[in-house]
Amino acid sequence: MKILEIGTTDTKGGAAMVSWELKTALEKLGHEVYMAVGYKRSHDPRVIDVFDTPVNNFISKIIRKNLYQ
Repeated sequence: MKILEIGTTDTKGGAAMVSWELKTALEKLGHEVYMAVGYKRSHDPRVIDVFDTPVNNFISKIIRKNLYQ
């Protein structure tokens, strides 16, 4: 089964650690588990940092440029 967990971060914080342990347990049972998070802290390729996209990076650069001029 393919499973997607959605959260703020993958490994930092109490809820994140529970999600990480659930992901690990489900993978041991043979499931394909992905995590979509706002702040990726691990190097796991199945964890997707939703804020680290070209569009978000471009918008962040524009905002930073306008804030610090």
